[in-house]
Amino acid sequence: TTARVRAERRQAFLARVDEQLRGTAGPEEAQDAASRLLGEWLGAARVGYAEDEGDDETVVVARHYAAPGVSEIVGRFRYDDFGPALLRAFRAGRTT
Repeated sequence: TTARVRAERRQAFLARVDEQLRGTAGPEEAQDAASRLLGEWLGAARVGYAEDEGDDETVVVARHYAAPGVSEIVGRFRYDDFGPALLRAFRAGRTT
């Protein structure tokens, strides 16, 4: 069935992530590897790790994956730079 195939693919992906992350030298390398693997798996243009600055205005993107040909976004940004819904989504416990 489709659900079974999807579950098998997901398990294979998770096993690959586990294998890749075990060999990392620290949190930064793990974030790079996880971002890349997830970006490739999802076919996403970008996947990244960001930290909220605690001021309800600023987020810092420190590590990320960008697909070939997609510009990188690393640095300090205002939530508004990503659109007004981002901060609301984070507050609601959702990722985007």
